[in-house]
Amino acid sequence: MDEPVECEAYARLAVDWVRRSGSLGLLGNHLMFLALLVRDAGRLSEAVQYASEALPCYVQALGPDHGEVRYIASVLENLRNRLARAGAP
Repeated sequence: MDEPVECEAYARLAVDWVRRSGSLGLLGNHLMFLALLVRDAGRLSEAVQYASEALPCYVQALGPDHGEVRYIASVLENLRNRLARAGAP
């Protein structure tokens, strides 16, 4: 198995495990890691989905004014802009 594919497989397993654990902050971290992995593989639409799911986890865990929340929101906006420039819906 090649390394990026293996990383993605483990990241998906981690997301599944953390969903069951109920730790929102950790879930947000794993979702963002997965978003960046699929972004680097050129799958922007999927990256937007994961980052969109991660943002509310960060908001709930840290509060809406936390710097990390603002950072994740900016990453999500960047992904959406890249997706729009690529011509995807």
